[in-house]
Amino acid sequence: MEFTFANREDKKAVKILWKYCFTDTDEYIDYYFTKRYDVKNNYLMKKNNVVISSLMTNPYKIDINGNISDTAYIVGISCDATNRGRGYVSTLIKKTLKDRYLKGEDVSMLMPIDTNIYTRYGYANIADMIELDIPLERIKNKRCNDVEVKAYDESLLKDLIYVYSKSCENFGAYFVRDEIYFKNFIDEINLENGYVYLAYFDNEPIAYMVFYPKYELEKTGFVREIFSLSKSGYDKLLDIVKSHYTQIKNILLHTSKNSHLLQYFDNDNNIVYKIKPFIMSRVINVLNTLKNLNSQERFCIEIKDDIIEENNAKFEVYKDLVKKTEEKCNFSINIYDFTQLYFDYSSLDYVIFKNNISLEKDEYDILKTIFLQKDNYFNDYI
Repeated sequence: MEFTFANREDKKAVKILWKYCFTDTDEYIDYYFTKRYDVKNNYLMKKNNVVISSLMTNPYKIDINGNISDTAYIVGISCDATNRGRGYVSTLIKKTLKDRYLKGEDVSMLMPIDTNIYTRYGYANIADMIELDIPLERIKNKRCNDVEVKAYDESLLKDLIYVYSKSCENFGAYFVRDEIYFKNFIDEINLENGYVYLAYFDNEPIAYMVFYPKYELEKTGFVREIFSLSKSGYDKLLDIVKSHYTQIKNILLHTSKNSHLLQYFDNDNNIVYKIKPFIMSRVINVLNTLKNLNSQERFCIEIKDDIIEENNAKFEVYKDLVKKTEEKCNFSINIYDFTQLYFDYSSLDYVIFKNNISLEKDEYDILKTIFLQKDNYFNDYI
């Protein structure tokens, strides 16, 4: 059994494996392997030089509380049917994590088909998607004649980046999106018969929406993403959605936990709200992430990591100075819980409760100033 990177000759076999394991259309698979796939990001398990398991680590830039770094978004985890249940995928994931550690990455990202599969590797949910199921009749007409809507074209690319970047200032963690990112994103949307609309007030961009008018059985539309810097932007874009009343009866709208859209509809009980765990992460390099916390007070933390041995230690932390220590640490947690704390997803109080940890008051007070709950935003499929 061999753990290796893909080469050009492996691409066909990897593509066939993807098609077997996932429900994507041939058109989408062709797009991915033509525009997005890169052999140098493709890890494999081979047996007798035949591909039996595969995953890709697509490159992104991530902002976590102002610390921007490179990360890998794992997609396409797959295994040949005749070799499942033999631990090959498990070996592939563990070896990939160790390699990304050696490459200097701090965290790893993935969108799980089943969260339980990946918790055993230390992955933890760090962002939720809020889904609103909205009957079109519940969207109120709000004429905004001073707001102009434009269908996206490449001349509006910088406006798209501006609205996204301004909207993300309120999030703890998110993917940084530049021109290359959005060009790929638009290609993906076009492939899936989606549309992008931007709203302008006084010639300044204030909002955008990614909209699929024929999402489900041609009765349900889908707003995959919507951001607005003012209420009038939401008003205008949702008017666009409501204008499709002869085509669809309701829409599914995705947004973040702290979005103003959760109050926008005046708590209408005919709208169904769902919280969906959306993306998982795993801290790969504990020492680097502890430095990023930039704590103004000295504290000690013990991390338990069964996969990356370098993380499995006690750390003394003060500002950006972090060193391993043999001192007693009252605050001892596994890599799963540390990941949720680092991303400000889970509360310190819950982690203490969950692990039955006893802390001195001064220890608790210090940690309470470091680990704060915030909303994170991720809405990326590949």
